[in-house]
Amino acid sequence: MIGHYAPVEGRPINEHEVTLAAAFLAPPLDGFKELRVQIPSATVVPGCACGCGTIDFIFDEFSVDLPRSTATNPIPWSPDIVDDDGNVIGSLILFLRNGLLQSLEVVSYGDPLPLPEVLIRSRATAAKTLDRVDWAAAP
Repeated sequence: MIGHYAPVEGRPINEHEVTLAAAFLAPPLDGFKELRVQIPSATVVPGCACGCGTIDFIFDEFSVDLPRSTATNPIPWSPDIVDDDGNVIGSLILFLRNGLLQSLEVVSYGDPLPLPEVLIRSRATAAKTLDRVDWAAAP
């Protein structure tokens, strides 16, 4: 296994996790294209015992052909997680190992948080449904 130390059985990455990781990696920064290519090949495991939504990415021996990223570790921006009122209640951090996705960490400023919901549409069309991630600080 590449990308995760523990001998843990992973599960396929789900649509919610794919959407969140892809949104995180949407800015056209060096190394992000390679990381986006890795997403569908990943399996995941819970990445933290506190109950938060952090996930660790696992790549099997067949993943050796995946392109490696030259992006820095951790990724140099950390989008905020917001509540219904737009208050910042946490953030996301993406870690890499040897050019591969390693962990998408959910940092909470209070109780543990699940992976936030992401709406891939503009805030103008979101009406009363808020994206749980504030992408405004995207590079």
